[in-house]
Amino acid sequence: MNLNVYILADYLSLEIHHVITTLSLTECSIQYIDFYAGSFQNQNSIIIIDKKYLSEVLKKEGLYICAASYTGQEMSDKCSVIFVDERYTAMDIFRALTDVFEKFRKLEEQLYQLAAEQADYHAFGNIMLPLFNNPIATYTAAHRNLFFCEDNPKDFYREYLGVKEYSYLEDQDIQEMKLDSDFIATIQTVTPSIFPASMWGYRILYYNIRLSNLYVARSMIYEVERPLKKSDWALLEFWSHFLTYKIRIDPSLEGPSHPPKFDDILSGLLRKDPLERELCENVLSKYGWSIYDRYICICIEQSKYDQQANTSLSICVNLEIQIRGSAAVVADNNILLIVNIGEKSFQDTLIRETLSSFLRDNILKAGISQEFSNLFHLSDYYEQTKMALQAGKTIDPMYWIYYYDNYILASCINEFTGRYSLRSLCPEGIAELIEYDKKNGRTFTYTLQTYLKNNSSLAKTARCLFIQRNALLYRLRRIQEITKLKLDNEDTRLLIQLFFKGCEKEKIDFLNLTAEQQK
Repeated sequence: MNLNVYILADYLSLEIHHVITTLSLTECSIQYIDFYAGSFQNQNSIIIIDKKYLSEVLKKEGLYICAASYTGQEMSDKCSVIFVDERYTAMDIFRALTDVFEKFRKLEEQLYQLAAEQADYHAFGNIMLPLFNNPIATYTAAHRNLFFCEDNPKDFYREYLGVKEYSYLEDQDIQEMKLDSDFIATIQTVTPSIFPASMWGYRILYYNIRLSNLYVARSMIYEVERPLKKSDWALLEFWSHFLTYKIRIDPSLEGPSHPPKFDDILSGLLRKDPLERELCENVLSKYGWSIYDRYICICIEQSKYDQQANTSLSICVNLEIQIRGSAAVVADNNILLIVNIGEKSFQDTLIRETLSSFLRDNILKAGISQEFSNLFHLSDYYEQTKMALQAGKTIDPMYWIYYYDNYILASCINEFTGRYSLRSLCPEGIAELIEYDKKNGRTFTYTLQTYLKNNSSLAKTARCLFIQRNALLYRLRRIQEITKLKLDNEDTRLLIQLFFKGCEKEKIDFLNLTAEQQK
């Protein structure tokens, strides 16, 4: 194990007066002990020098240790010196340095042995407690505790810190973190860093563990027993490399448990690959599914936090646990949940309530497709979910769930008005009606829109407009005269309604007249 100036300074059994250095807290390059001989020295060594050479080496590069007093001498920025008490001889210093190197050589050997034995997390934690002298823990990116270790046998700190071993943090705590920009920013750190005491009342030194450059877990030292040492930064990073290995082979941190090739089949269906029906049926049958079962698709949009924290697989696992008969996979930047509803209707099951609760707790939104009974059409129904999600967030941003059936018309309007100007969609005669209203202060356009909304029902329209039937009939005759449109024609009515829907989307003024103006 390579050491650095901070580890050496913290664990030397000598009286240290000063440590002068500008080196990184985590960079560890010291492998050897040398004696100064006035010539080039190994840059990977700590060099023992006699104080008569001190002024000479202070202008050089390297790490030195000297039994002398620091009197504010000018030093090179690349020179680091540990000043120990003058009573120590060179051999005293050498023996003390040797003890530190041996201590950490044994530590490294023990950690490798634990890795070879595939020991549990507690074994990795307990071996570090004598060094850190503070409670230590590791949490996954999804905020599940992997282990907690402390010296106190009565679990005092476990209660004080609110740690529930092997469990997730409370939902409220997780949501607060997801909304905290300062906390989210910590996911990007690549070196040991500090949570300030202002967050929880005590400082936490943490290190983000990554696999394939993805954030998967966080090792932590709670500063509650003794103040953090500068050596803790390098030791936490060193220790976390062994935790990374442990996490890499931990089956409990894998994604949903699907049969072999199951996810590949779903991905192929989403891409509309030409898959063999028999192969698909064989793979699906191992999950208790058939191509021709009844399904729904649910597209859950990941939050920015979940994308950054790489919690997708954890969300997939939780969804499959809570919603029986489901399979969750990551598609694009979304989570696609496919639910086999069997003989039941989606509306008649607890799926909707369970999903709604899950979305609220995790501050997520979802689009839901129509029911279908052929998995080879999966891609089409996945598009439905995305369409519902996109339209729903715009029209009803306060909702958690958006059903495709409720937003199909809005989606068509969005597509239509996105390709053509609203003016070009205006049926001949409606433009004249709008202009007539503007010049004469009338509300015939609003009357026509209300009439068509109520399926051409005179009674319902009159009630909505707070006018008598005869007054409504008069308005309709005048509308007919001005527009010269055949309102009894189904296609004409549909075209006018599409135009009005586009106006609603664009918030055209004549659709928002006051009750006073409507009279």
